[in-house]
Amino acid sequence: MALPEIPPVLQKAFMLFCDEFAQHEKIFTAALNAPEQMTALLEQVRQRLHTIRGGAGFFQLNEIVDSSKAGELLIKSLGGAAPSPEQLQEISGHVQKVLALGRALVAEVKGGAK
Repeated sequence: MALPEIPPVLQKAFMLFCDEFAQHEKIFTAALNAPEQMTALLEQVRQRLHTIRGGAGFFQLNEIVDSSKAGELLIKSLGGAAPSPEQLQEISGHVQKVLALGRALVAEVKGGAK
């Protein structure tokens, strides 16, 4: 993922976005470790996808925005109902993609690329 050019005034906020990703990752990992966890944590997963989407949008990280949005909207479409196995698999796929993109971003940032 190509890092956007972050103006100096926003670099601290960008680093905070990257640092907060670790907190989101804990919930995502717990949700992905067992399907029953995903169902129980669905609203938290949706909220975190929404938060990530907002930050990613601000920093023009379009791949993260797209994956976060897709997962968030799918969860929202359930209207509080339990997801079918197929929906759960689709939600998990979006969460896994957001995790992979976020981990790559954090590794690039922490590795000194920015």
